[in-house]
Amino acid sequence: MTPIHRFESTAEAYDACQCDDTIKTGDVLIVASEGVVGIAGTWPIAVTQANGEFHRVAQWTAVPADQARGIYCAVCEAMALEFPLVNNTRDAIARASR
Repeated sequence: MTPIHRFESTAEAYDACQCDDTIKTGDVLIVASEGVVGIAGTWPIAVTQANGEFHRVAQWTAVPADQARGIYCAVCEAMALEFPLVNNTRDAIARASR
């Protein structure tokens, strides 16, 4: 199971990605107060249209194989929270899972 971390702000989550050893690349980051769900990494990336301090992907062209599971989990969390996703996110996940 992909770990999920919840934060009060995307700035707090971004900082945690830089210095909290319990957060690994590909973990899911949720900032409900900002409508943001993303993936942890050196540069956290939002899977939602809202991105706060996270980096934005206008449209997925490829999903890194080592992060596909985390991105899939982030998308599921975002959909459960009814947060709008980045364009074509579902299609990118489907391609990565083949």
